[in-house]
Amino acid sequence: MTMMKTNPMCEPEVKIERANEHEITIYLKSGSCAELNRSDFIDEFDLQPPIFWFARIKSKVEGRGDGTLLMERVCHHADRLGASIVNEINPYGRMNLEELIDWFGKFSFKDVGHGVVVRRPKHGDDAQCEAVKQR
Repeated sequence: MTMMKTNPMCEPEVKIERANEHEITIYLKSGSCAELNRSDFIDEFDLQPPIFWFARIKSKVEGRGDGTLLMERVCHHADRLGASIVNEINPYGRMNLEELIDWFGKFSFKDVGHGVVVRRPKHGDDAQCEAVKQR
């Protein structure tokens, strides 16, 4: 699988990045953002706490790498915290549900049906998102 290279002149820059046992929040200077909240009450996917649920992920500038950078940082923090991530995909923009499920799959999310994807934490040498390894 080939990852699209971004133009170094317009690579996204992180403005705010916060990750702790309650939240993962990343804002880019472009206005793109990812916000996840801890939701340990989710028990239908056989996940061990901590569990984070996407409040939102929004790429303001499509095709520039904002979404990929956000997901790389989200995966990094989730792995560091030993946290699973659950996301109910809500397609908007240029990608449909199937394309979004495939995109999330690049970051080790598994499709569990009904537009929901789940990612378990990686440990040790496996702790990098697959997308980062493929660059």
